[in-house]
Formats: sequence, C-alpha cells, structure tokens
Amino acid sequence: MNGMMRKLLGRSVKKSMGRFLAIMIITMLGAAFFGGLMATEPAFIKTAQHFTEEYNLYDFRILSTYGIDEEDVAKVAALEETQTAVGSVYYDAIVETSDGELIVRVHSITEGVNELMLVEGRMPESTDECVIDSQYFTGAEIGDVITFSDENEEDTLKTLPGSYTVVGKVFSPLYMNTERGTTSIGNGKLASFMYVLPESLDFEYYTEMYISLQGEWEIYSDEYNAYVDALESLFEETATVTVYARYNDIVTDAEEELLDGERDYADGEQELLDGEQELLDGEQELEEQKAEGEQELAKAWAEIEDGRAQIWPARQELLDAEEELAVAKAQYEEGLAEYKEGFAEYEEGLEQALAGYDELINGESSLSAGWSQLQSAAAQLNEAWAQLEEGKAELDALEEIYDLCVSVRSYLDENPDILDILEYLESSEDGTVDLDTLLDMITDEELREALQEAFGQLQEQNGAETNSQLAVSVDEIRSWLEENLGDELNEILDFDLDVDSALSELLELFESEESGADVDSLLAIIELIGTEGLLGTIDSIIEQYESGLSAYESGLASYYEGKAAYEQGLAEYYAGESQLKSGWTEYFAGMQLLEEAKAQLEEAWTQLEDARAQIEDGEQQIADGWQQLRDAIQELLDGETAYEDGVEEFNELIAEAEEKLKEARQELDDGWAELMEARQELDDGWAELNDLEEPEIYILGRDTLVGYVC
Repeated sequence: MNGMMRKLLGRSVKKSMGRFLAIMIITMLGAAFFGGLMATEPAFIKTAQHFTEEYNLYDFRILSTYGIDEEDVAKVAALEETQTAVGSVYYDAIVETSDGELIVRVHSITEGVNELMLVEGRMPESTDECVIDSQYFTGAEIGDVITFSDENEEDTLKTLPGSYTVVGKVFSPLYMNTERGTTSIGNGKLASFMYVLPESLDFEYYTEMYISLQGEWEIYSDEYNAYVDALESLFEETATVTVYARYNDIVTDAEEELLDGERDYADGEQELLDGEQELLDGEQELEEQKAEGEQELAKAWAEIEDGRAQIWPARQELLDAEEELAVAKAQYEEGLAEYKEGFAEYEEGLEQALAGYDELINGESSLSAGWSQLQSAAAQLNEAWAQLEEGKAELDALEEIYDLCVSVRSYLDENPDILDILEYLESSEDGTVDLDTLLDMITDEELREALQEAFGQLQEQNGAETNSQLAVSVDEIRSWLEENLGDELNEILDFDLDVDSALSELLELFESEESGADVDSLLAIIELIGTEGLLGTIDSIIEQYESGLSAYESGLASYYEGKAAYEQGLAEYYAGESQLKSGWTEYFAGMQLLEEAKAQLEEAWTQLEDARAQIEDGEQQIADGWQQLRDAIQELLDGETAYEDGVEEFNELIAEAEEKLKEARQELDDGWAELMEARQELDDGWAELNDLEEPEIYILGRDTLVGYVC
C-alpha cells in the first residue's frame, strides 16, 4: 500500500510538475512571510518604544467640559507619580493656502510632553511664526504666510491672530499614522495640523492636559497597561477636585451676579415709581407756566407801545448834534494845516542840524586822527633826535682819533720812506744794518742828507772809510731817528684808537703809558700788522668817521624838516579845534531853538489831538446815537416780531411740554415693560443656574490615540 501510494504520488507529480512547483513555492513564501512577521514584531515595538521615549508621548490626556486652568495642571504635576504635566490648547480652523482652503488643527507647542521632531527649517521664535505637518499640509512651504478664512467661528478668529509665517516642518507623536482625526467644522475631517507658540493664542483656559508618568515601561506590555489602569482613578480624582472647585466658583459668581440683578431690579422699580411722581409734578408745573407766559406776553406788548412814543424826539436831537460837529471839524482842519506847516519847518531845521552834527562828529574824528598822527610824529622826532645825539656822541668820541689818523696819513704821504726804513730795521737778523742799503731806500733828499751826515759822524767815530765798512746797530739807527724825528713821530702816534678788529694789541700799545708811542712802538705795530695793515686801518677809520659825519648831517637835516612839518600840523590842529568848538556852539544854539519849536509843536499837536478826540467822540456819540436809534427802531420791530414769535413759541413750548409729558408717560410704560423683561431674565437665570450640569472629566490613555493602537 505504501509502495503503491508512493508510486501514484510520484506519477502524479511528474504529470503535473508545474502545479506542484507552484504550490511548493506558495507554501514556501507563506512560511517565509509568516516567519518574517513573527521576527519583525519585536523590531517594530522597539522602534515605537524609542520614538515615544525620545519625543515623550503622553501617558494620560485629561479633558473637562469646564476646561483646565493652571491650578489644575499644578495639582496634577505635584503628584508623586507625575513626571510632567502640561496644559495645552488646540483649535480647529479653516486656513487659506495657495491650493485653497484646508481644515487643520492648531496646537500650542508643549515642553516635556509630545515634543516635535523637526524635519525641515526651524522652530517658531515669535508669535507670528508656526511649523506645519511635514506630510499632509499642502499648499504651503517654508516662508509662506498662512491666513485664516473668514468662515471660521468668531471665537476662533478672536483666539488666533490674522496670519502665521511657516518657518519649519515637523512630525508629531500625536499623529503617527495617516489619520489626522475628525472635527465639528467643514466636512468633519481634519486634513493636517500645525503648531504655534502658546503666547500667540488668546485663551482663558486650556482645552486639555497631557501627563507623562514616572518610570520606564515597555509599550503595549501588560505591565504598562496595568500600571496605567491603576493610576487612572488617581488622576481622575485629582482633576475632579480642582475642576469641581472651579465649578463651585462659577456657581457662586453666577449667584452673586443674579443677586446683583435682583438689586438692580429693585432699584429700577423704585426709579419708575419716582418717575411716575415726577410726571405728575411736570403736569402741575406746565399749568403754572401757561399762566405765567400769558402774563409776560401782555407785559411785552405794553413795552412795545412805549418804545414807539420815544423814537422821534431822539431823531431831532441827533440832527442838532451833527450841525455843531460840522463847525468843530472846520476849526480842527484849519489848526491842522497850520501845524503841518510848522512841523515841515521844524523837520527842515532838524535835518540841517543833524547834517551839521554829522559834520562836527566827522571833524571830531578827523581832529582825533590828526592828534594821533601828531603824537606819533612827535614820538618819531624824539626818537630821531635821540639817535642823532647818540651818533653825535660817537662822532665826538672818534673825532680825536680821526684827526690823528689824518695827521699820520698826511705825514706818511709826505714821508713815504719812513715806513720802508722802519720795516728794514725790523727785518735785521743780526741787529746791524747796511748803511748804503738804508740810504738807497730814502728818496727824500733832506732826510737822505741828514742821515748821510749822521753816518759820516759814525764813520769818524769808528774809523771806517766807507759805509759798508761801518757796522751800525739797529739800536743806534733807532736812537738817531728818535733824536731827530722823535718829537714829530710822538705827536703823530700819541692818540687812542678805538676799532673792533684785530687791532686790539695795537690799541694796547698806543694806550700803554709804558710804551711811550715812540719809534719802537711804531716798529712794533708794523711788526704786528705790517705796513699795509697800518695804512688800511688809518684809511678805514678816516672813512668810518667821514661816513658817520655825513649820515649825521643828513639825519639832522631830516629831523629839522620833520620838526617843521610837525609844528605846522600842530598849528593846523589848534586852528581846526577852534573851528570845531565854534561849530559846536552854533549847533547847540540851533538845537535849543529846535527844542523850543518842538515844544510849541507838541503843545499844538496836543491841542489838535484833544480837538480831534472830541470830534471823534462827538462823531462816535452821534453814530452811536443813530445806531441806538436804528437799534431802537430795530428793537421795536424785533420786539414786535419777538412778541409774535413769543406767542408762537409759547404755544409751541406748551405743545412741546405736553408732548414731552406724553413721551415721559410712554418712557415710563416702556420702563415698566423692560422691568418685566428683567424680571423674566432673572427668573430664567435662576432656572438656568438650578439646571447647571456638573462638570465631566475624561481621562484618556494612549489606547485612544489612533496612531498608537493601529
């Protein structure tokens, strides 16, 4: 049997090999898929575990029909089991995008719970920025502005600002699958979501509270579900206590508001009763005003009759006053013409006086300037005289030197051999001189003969036959010169020489009492500066003195010319000063006459002004009189018109008062009706307060989140 079955099976397989292979492959794929699913489940759970922990998916979500406030959040957060408790707000709204309208849920961003995963861009930093669903928010990109449609409910538009700028795209742990939830607006289905900063929303209380529990639990595990179920009643009880406290506050506030309404109702009822009394008083007052008005109208008509009788006498008085005023005006015009003529003469004299004053002032300025110039010239003359005196003193000091230099120069010009002889004597090295050489140097015949005679005497004394055989010492020649020419040389050389050059030693020789200013002195000078230096010094002193004398004589002439000009200017100054004093005397005399004329003119003008004022007063009085007459006539006419208007107004006022009383009656009736409506509103308020339902608290876990369970 077994063998047969195997044979049949093998034959069947061979006949349908393709179907067999297909069945085998399908079986293998099914087994592989099942095995993959069994192996993938732990990986999926691990991924979900990591995501919920990283972005802090809530453990509990609390909703209340009375909303949630900060106190509710604080009490839940204070529980030992609570890790984080955060209040949150969301609104369903219709937004406008480039692709049309989109129904989205606007969430406030929470910290510590349901944190967002930023996919692109950045998180909001200001109240006009938002992040949007990275998957299903169509028609908007980063940088676009999202506005809200006017089709949104009024409360929604008040809560949300006008627009938001998209700054990023996010993934939210509240939306872990493709479903975005349902809503009560539009088509009932949410298309996407967006998140904004809490401070950008205007709300009084949170719409929900998210809670994250202490501890770490594996999602979807029985341990986690048991832990959550065990804590659900604790959080529900805590939230219920705080919500009920707010509920009691609401009831208390409503009762106080209704009691205030009851008091307002009582006040309104009293006001209406007071109004009824005022209406009765107004009707009585109207009757009294009717009688008083009729009496006043009769009195006004009597005054009109009296005014008519006073008009014509007043007109004649005004005509008489106009005739008197015409005479006064003619006298005023005549006096005014005389005043103008006198005033023109005064102005002409004043103009001439002012012109003379300007000339005198200019003369004062010119004299002052001239005096300053004279003072300056006097100072310059004094300075020039001091300089001349100084130059004269210098010339006097140099005059003696100059005279001596002239004498020396004249002597040397007359005796040119003297210097040559002296230089030759000085140049002797052995202290002796050759007499023939010395005689050859002398061109002056008298001096030559005198010296020849002296040499002859020396030859006889020494027994020499010729001059060349005679050895004469320099000292002997010098002695002979001093004996024969000493007086003349001493007279020439006996002077004090004052120069500023290199001749200081020359001066010391000449000024020294020991030197004696003899031939030796002259030889010493020649030895110091040479023959040419001596002649140059003498010529320089002569030139210096003669140049200084010429400059002094020229400066002295200039000084006397300046002094003559100064004395002439001084004479002209005193003459101008005398003319100026005479001019001022004439000016002040003329001004005195002008002042007297001015006083007379002012007195005349005062009289004219008084007359003009009287005329103007008269004209004004007459004008006022005519105006008063016209006013009186107009007043009479107005009085008649006013009387007629008064009668009409009186009748209108009576009718108006009667109408007001009628309106007051109607207002009171309306007030009673409004009071009855207020009574009804109070009754409805008490009924609504009695029917007020207690708050309901909803504790929702992750199992209500579609993306978590699916």
